[in-house]
Amino acid sequence: MAYPPALVSEQHPLEVHWVYGFSNTITNGVTDLRTEMHSHTVGYIAGTVVVLFDIWSHTQKILQGHVHQIQCIAATPDKRVLLSSDCGPEAALIMWDVISGKALKAISQERTAGLMAMDVSANGAYIGTLSSILTGPIQELSIWDTKLSNNRPLATMAIQSDDVQTCIRFNGGDHDELITNGKFRVFVWKHSKSTETGAEEHFLNCQEGVIRPYELKQNVGDFTLSLFPPATNTAMTATVEGDVVIWHQERNEEEDYASQEENQKKSTDARVMHALKLVRIHGTAITAFATIGRYIATGDEQGFLRFYDNRLGLVGWLEELNAGGLTSISFSALENRMDSAQLTIHVPPFVVGTKSAHMRLLHAGLFEEQPGTWLCKGEQVMKPMPGVVGTVAAHPSKSCFALVGYPSLLQIQDYTTKTVIKEREFPKILKITCLQYSPLGSLLAVGFSNGILKLLAADTLIDHQSFSYTRSPVIKVEFSKDGTYIATADNSCCVALLYCKLVKVVVDIKKTQSIVRDALPTLHVSLLAADEKWECVGKYRSHAKSIIGLMFSVGEGGVNRLFSMGQDCMMIEYDLNKSFVDTGLKLKGSWLLNTLTLPAAMTTSLISGELQVITSDEGFKVRIYDSERFHSIRTFLGPVFGTAIHKFWRIHDQTTSKDHLVYSTREEVIGLMTFPSEDETHIQCMGVVAHAGPIACMEVSFDSKYVITCGGQDSIVIVTRVNISAWDTYATLERQHVGDHLGVDDETLQNIQKCFFYSQIREKGEDTVEERNLDHSLGIDHLMECYNGLGVFFSKCDVDGILDEISRPLTRKKEERATRVDFNDFFQTYMAHKPVLEFDEITIQAAINELGADQATGKISMELLLNTLISEGEVFTKEELEECIKLCTEEDLNLESLPEEADGFWIFKNLLRIETTTAEKTTVFSA
Repeated sequence: MAYPPALVSEQHPLEVHWVYGFSNTITNGVTDLRTEMHSHTVGYIAGTVVVLFDIWSHTQKILQGHVHQIQCIAATPDKRVLLSSDCGPEAALIMWDVISGKALKAISQERTAGLMAMDVSANGAYIGTLSSILTGPIQELSIWDTKLSNNRPLATMAIQSDDVQTCIRFNGGDHDELITNGKFRVFVWKHSKSTETGAEEHFLNCQEGVIRPYELKQNVGDFTLSLFPPATNTAMTATVEGDVVIWHQERNEEEDYASQEENQKKSTDARVMHALKLVRIHGTAITAFATIGRYIATGDEQGFLRFYDNRLGLVGWLEELNAGGLTSISFSALENRMDSAQLTIHVPPFVVGTKSAHMRLLHAGLFEEQPGTWLCKGEQVMKPMPGVVGTVAAHPSKSCFALVGYPSLLQIQDYTTKTVIKEREFPKILKITCLQYSPLGSLLAVGFSNGILKLLAADTLIDHQSFSYTRSPVIKVEFSKDGTYIATADNSCCVALLYCKLVKVVVDIKKTQSIVRDALPTLHVSLLAADEKWECVGKYRSHAKSIIGLMFSVGEGGVNRLFSMGQDCMMIEYDLNKSFVDTGLKLKGSWLLNTLTLPAAMTTSLISGELQVITSDEGFKVRIYDSERFHSIRTFLGPVFGTAIHKFWRIHDQTTSKDHLVYSTREEVIGLMTFPSEDETHIQCMGVVAHAGPIACMEVSFDSKYVITCGGQDSIVIVTRVNISAWDTYATLERQHVGDHLGVDDETLQNIQKCFFYSQIREKGEDTVEERNLDHSLGIDHLMECYNGLGVFFSKCDVDGILDEISRPLTRKKEERATRVDFNDFFQTYMAHKPVLEFDEITIQAAINELGADQATGKISMELLLNTLISEGEVFTKEELEECIKLCTEEDLNLESLPEEADGFWIFKNLLRIETTTAEKTTVFSA
């Protein structure tokens, strides 16, 4: 999200502090930026950011500017400039200064939705790029000058192929020649320029590589990568079978090799290359392919690294890296200072990245080491992240957090020293699904996929106690604030409760000889020690659908209270005072939440002794409920940044004594928001893109200064620094920027005002020409007419909730309930309650799928649909339903004239006839 124009401070509310891991599946996602002047920097992709890692000082520069997964990076030959691009609707090509870490230029790639691959010519003059295909089937190859002059390419040409090209390389010997490949097709490109018109013009020409199966006499696997071997007139393409296809141009018998090469450089036409032969150089897919000097470097899925000469003669190999399949090989601009007489391979130091998240620094001397020694593994740049990181838990009093690497590696990381403190690997059958620290940090509760719950000593990770009371995966575990209870939720919609009691243990300590030397008799002294013993109180299947919220809170008088929230829209409270080992877990109450979309997250707040529960839902609403009857006190429009809030975390600012909420959405975004209060009219919020995809888990450090998030499948953990002072500045400026009407444009505001005033006239009566005296308020009984006039049709459930909120006393001191509302209160209520999501054909189809539509055709029986509308939910009578159909279709139809079956698209187009041509004309329903 962009900050307001007035916020020019270098400090931002949320800043990336440290990034663990990198995007290890992206080819060439690691680049070596070491030079003689700056011999200690490695750059790599980590989701939406590029990280410049200083090997000597162990520090990071985080290059932020992309909002989608970065797909490619490339450095200029002098290593001074780094280029990066992502893929998505707001994609950009960004040029970075490697030394300062600042962006030199950013060019929007919105038209093509980003770049899939790029390369820089060996002379540093040109950049070659391949566009994505997110905006259409036509892919483009473009040539840019490295200064990105005029913010547009020198030349662009559409690729006439249905095979998406994924690799692009310049010819080191001819800076105007390129090669690209997809899975099945290879193209050779020629860049040329002309000044015939007076101005310099650039052109592109291409030819497809020709494969004659009868000449190769063997099958060719899918292509992976391509390059031009040094000091040859050929090209090479690697395959998933471990082969290399060698391409050559059929030579004119009257020309020698040198003449042909010189003529080719002068030509404006791309070469027609033919597959000459297929050479097997690896046993598995070749996933890394690079040239340096007179060598070709290759890496495969087994992690084998090999160097060949330009005729594919094996020169050297490293096959004991044990780091996983190679995805990147990048060479530095450092000089090789080793004695050349002792070296088999003369290459500068380089870095490799692997699919197992390893990053190793290697040099030519390693090829001379004795096989099997640890020296052959190279120098580790950073400790790799342990696979898929599914969940994290922050320590309640230390600067460390626990993380889980799929499937069963438990690791404790210190985010100040960036070191691993402790780790333990469980048997692979025990897949960790959740974890949480106790309030004092002495225990770490770990839930597993087979239903086992283990309590570990937090410092040593040694088992303290184990429980097995369910066969379903444990998905949530929470401690009470005083550490006396543990609650868990599992996949079978059950909540379980454990209770801790302190057991007095008699410990006999025999006097040692050091005491005996004081002439005291040898005695056995009995001491009393306290030990925690946990017992399972019981479990309760309290929900009909998945449990998405589980939380202990402290109510009035310091009493523990336990709540759970499910996708069945039920809020359950458990009676801890009546729950014992003998009686089991008891319920205190259950309430249906006032929401027509699925709830998503929850937290609590104790205000003036009254416990309130705050929830968010998939409709981007944030609601405050009282914890006794669960009536909605206030509804707010929450952050609308892609997907709904997935998790809340309350943080307290000691300086201002104010509370704030840190939140994460289901995908990409984390942010800050003002703490919801019934005295506020709206929520202020901001968000930043943290991950390129789903956010699996979010935690906040013990001092509320850091937010820790993990992306799950991307194997990346990000620690983000929270700056409350900057957030307060941002909130103040944002409040001034949007004003009382939340940034609504003048035309829309006038339409809302007209509708409100007309409702006032209708309230006084329309059948008169006499003068009317209108005050500034409207009776709440006429609110729904006003909402309908604005194109928003609330259900009866919504209406009851809105009226209940409006008629709530304006302050706690008043006993009377409001019966009228002025325009400002009406406007705030309208903005808070109106649906954010528009209903379309897909929404209708999803709804009828839930009602039992045929999975193959997507059609539902019309009889079933009509019976459901008549008998379930906020029911219609048959006459009301017929009247609604006549109003929507503007035709005199009855229920019997409808087709026997229909899908969501037919219902949307022919029955509802909702206009969706523009946002202004869209009719929005909430029913």
